[in-house]
Amino acid sequence: MTRHQLHLIELVTTEQNRACNMIFLKFSNYRKDSPFSNTFGKASLTILRDLSPDKLVNMDMEQLISFIAQNGNNRLKDIGQMARDLKNMAKRAYRLNPKIQDSINVTLTMTLHNIEFFKSQIKRLDKVIAQELQAIPQTLTFIPGIGPYGLPVLLQKSGTYPGSVTRPLWPSTPV
Repeated sequence: MTRHQLHLIELVTTEQNRACNMIFLKFSNYRKDSPFSNTFGKASLTILRDLSPDKLVNMDMEQLISFIAQNGNNRLKDIGQMARDLKNMAKRAYRLNPKIQDSINVTLTMTLHNIEFFKSQIKRLDKVIAQELQAIPQTLTFIPGIGPYGLPVLLQKSGTYPGSVTRPLWPSTPV
């Protein structure tokens, strides 16, 4: 299960890299000058998904501030400055041909859905791994730094106990 978890994490990374390419095509300076600390945060993704640079430029400042506040769960600091930065970025962004813009929007939306799906699968798998670890007595979860997510990887990589008697599967050869 931990190998599958690693595979899912690698898929999330691949999809995020693909999304970054699409974001660059849609909004050329977004990643570089973004006022958001996380490009893949809720408010940032909503802006990327729902607004184009042209819509941002033409949107009323108060409307943009309320849009950011609603989608940021009121956790963002200085939303007014974020809105001003977004408008300035949108003014400087490279504009694409409308035909290409539509295909970029579809591809970006699908890629963002893939990221959300893989992250939900990782959460489900984490719960299953935690349940499996509860069945194993005397796990190493009491050691600081080794929690329910680090322990399966440690157990997987450590193999069998060195004192256990095991026979090799291949016939012994004379030396």
